[in-house]
Amino acid sequence: MAEECSSRNDCSQGIDQWSFKQVRVENAVGTGSEFDGTDSDEKKFLIPSDMLLRKFVQFLRGYSRKPMFVFFKNTTQPPTGVLMSAIDEENKDSDGYLHVIYSGNDHLSGLFEELKLSS
Repeated sequence: MAEECSSRNDCSQGIDQWSFKQVRVENAVGTGSEFDGTDSDEKKFLIPSDMLLRKFVQFLRGYSRKPMFVFFKNTTQPPTGVLMSAIDEENKDSDGYLHVIYSGNDHLSGLFEELKLSS
């Protein structure tokens, strides 16, 4: 299962770097979406490389039954059955993290620019 980290050092101590990926997640609540995320700050997680995207989305969603859309640096939406390691290879940023934005809105119009993520 995914694990939340408080700092980059917490995310990398005592783990096998080949089996876990570092992920930064941002809730896009300020973009006019109707998703009522509880907070809009950035969170960092360690996730297993073999975790499926649909399992990661379920983890982010918690118990909410509202629709959730996730977006990455490469703005195409991958199939939910793809491994997070494959998404990481295509979308990892220069800081070593995979940046993820989630929203209740499925439109990308300016989402990354508003949240100031690198493209």
